[in-house]
Amino acid sequence: MRRYLAALRRLQQAYNSIDPAIKPWFSLVEIAYSPGKATVIDREIARAETFLNRPSPPPRRDASRNKAAVAAAYDLLGWWGHKATVTRGGKWAQVANILAGDKATDLLDHLREFKRNPGPTVEKVRGPDWIVYRKHRR
Repeated sequence: MRRYLAALRRLQQAYNSIDPAIKPWFSLVEIAYSPGKATVIDREIARAETFLNRPSPPPRRDASRNKAAVAAAYDLLGWWGHKATVTRGGKWAQVANILAGDKATDLLDHLREFKRNPGPTVEKVRGPDWIVYRKHRR
């Protein structure tokens, strides 16, 4: 779009350098041509500039938060003695939604992907006066 706008500006410069006596013979001139009024080129430049000056859309959220929430929810359910099942609205999905911070998001695709290819799990090891968390291959 920037190249189009630059080409329009070059065309406008070339058109403005033409002798005003012969301008009405070209197709770029308006039917009721009057100096100082916007021409076809001016309107097209204005349209291209408004198109370029539009604000960019807000950034989209990535899925990293949701994927981390699914993995953490899986580990939490294991610690609590529950089985993580891939169901929409099940315990795993509910805990993952709470951890992701958005209860309206559907995490079923993330649950399925995690179940197919689980990463390392976090294992909680308890001692008499201590708790250690370590990563463990599934």
